[in-house]
Amino acid sequence: MAERVRSDAQLLSHLNGTATTIASGALTVPAKTNYILISNTDSTNKLLVSFDGAVNFLTIQPLASLSLDVDNFSNRNTNLQVKSSASTVAYEVLFGSEI
Repeated sequence: MAERVRSDAQLLSHLNGTATTIASGALTVPAKTNYILISNTDSTNKLLVSFDGAVNFLTIQPLASLSLDVDNFSNRNTNLQVKSSASTVAYEVLFGSEI
């Protein structure tokens, strides 16, 4: 079997947003997403990320990022939602997909 590397990714999709203290509706994840980079661009507040319909949240500290290698993320009915720890938080998401 051939070795697979990051350069196999053929499509990048970029999403900018602003989270509030109430969980967002599900973010649209492109088909066949293989990796996700979520960045908290706020210098003060934390970004909270949920993969289970806003039941549990993972915390991303100010000016930090979370990178995930996933296999067909969007085909697993995973519900990606974000919210802020306080006030509003700007964030960026980069999705990498194969064609």
